[in-house]
Amino acid sequence: MCDSDVILRLYSSVLHNHKIKYKVNEADIRTAIQNMKEVYKPTPGSLSDAIVYVADYNDAGHRCAYLHKYAPFHTALVADMLERALQQSPKEFKKLIFPLGKINICSLGGGPGSDIFGVLSVLNAKFGFFQVSTTVIDCMEKWKYMFHELVSELRYGDYGALGECVGEQYFEWSYLQHNLLSKMTNQVNQAIARADLVTMIKFVSAASCKDTSAMIRVFSIFIKVAFGSRGHKLGLFVRPTS
Repeated sequence: MCDSDVILRLYSSVLHNHKIKYKVNEADIRTAIQNMKEVYKPTPGSLSDAIVYVADYNDAGHRCAYLHKYAPFHTALVADMLERALQQSPKEFKKLIFPLGKINICSLGGGPGSDIFGVLSVLNAKFGFFQVSTTVIDCMEKWKYMFHELVSELRYGDYGALGECVGEQYFEWSYLQHNLLSKMTNQVNQAIARADLVTMIKFVSAASCKDTSAMIRVFSIFIKVAFGSRGHKLGLFVRPTS
């Protein structure tokens, strides 16, 4: 299960430090939240729009706003969906981790890793400690810095089992900056193909324009790349409401 108190404390601590480091004030966060609402709010003409408008998470104010308002929800959502999947197919997940005692996770549009922490909290509670290799792919490069801060806070703070499972002896991660609506690079293809578990949580949350059909085709490609390779794989695809 996902300990909401631990997650909220983690995000609150990193949010506090991120605000200080990047000189973000409360007005910046309020402005960013309003912008995020406007960007992600569906409109009658959105399906005829030429492009997808997304929030600028390379801006520190937007990163802080997301961590404050949306990250806890997304982490809890992923944890809830994964718990349900575990209840329905426990043997399938056991095959991912054992007998080698490790799992490769690829997070598409993963932002600051909010879905990763939901996955880890649930799998750790069910199977204990094991080796985890994670690749996060997102078009906003500066999410990488917040993900690093979250992992560091978990490692060196008092966060119980979740902190221990991201310790250096168990957890390694990499971050790829890539627009998932563009042509996939070899690095992206390889990261998806070698993953045992693929998550796609935030990626489709802003999909509402005339190119939505193209986005669906891209989604189909992800499925083929992820599940067309040999080996046992699982996917977790969730579209959260904004």
